[in-house]
Amino acid sequence: MTGAFPFLERFDDDPVPVVRGLRRWHGPARAGQATLFCYPRLEPPQSAAAAVPPPAPPPAYNAEELAAAVAAARRDAGTEAAAAVHAEMQASLEHRTAAALAALGAQLAACREALERTLAARAAASRDLALAIGRALVGEALARQPLADVEAMFRELVVRLEGEPWLEIRLPPELTAAAEKSLLAIAEEAGYRGALRVLPEPRLGPGDARLSWQDGVAERDLAALEAEAVALVDTWLAEPRQARSAESEA
Repeated sequence: MTGAFPFLERFDDDPVPVVRGLRRWHGPARAGQATLFCYPRLEPPQSAAAAVPPPAPPPAYNAEELAAAVAAARRDAGTEAAAAVHAEMQASLEHRTAAALAALGAQLAACREALERTLAARAAASRDLALAIGRALVGEALARQPLADVEAMFRELVVRLEGEPWLEIRLPPELTAAAEKSLLAIAEEAGYRGALRVLPEPRLGPGDARLSWQDGVAERDLAALEAEAVALVDTWLAEPRQARSAESEA
């Protein structure tokens, strides 16, 4: 492009003069058609303050709206405070309830242990009383009929031992003379044909007897019988206590 470029732009109001007959040089034009070149208007740059919109005015409340807002805020604050107080009271109640239950459980356990001790003491006292009564009854029975149990034992065994060549029965010395006659009569009634010897044994107590034959011995020992009875009673008393302990642990 040659020659002076005519600047006909006016930087004032509205009209924007153009240069007629001048082709647009910065882009391809359609064949056979001339285009007009227009200069854009130069707008002054806007300031940053003008680009930011002004802040919205604060909301305005009348007296009724303000009173309603204050009342709502007070209600919300009261609800939150009531909820906090309720939660604190609930936690305190649960804590006191748990402490009371724990104390009650400890008291019940102590009462149960005391009851177990009382029952054990009563059972032991009952056992001792029963043993004392049994000893008294046995002593009285031996005093009245000292050979009754010995004769019953011999009568039961002599039938089974009728084939033995000899039998020997040992008794306390004070019972030997009286027992020999009655035991010989029992042997004769049972049909025993062997030899029967009745001998004194100082180591035997009242009511005790020892019957011997060729291949065996049968003995009646009141002290051993009493020990077995005591052991049986103690075992029976221990089993209910163990059952109660198992139930409490379950």
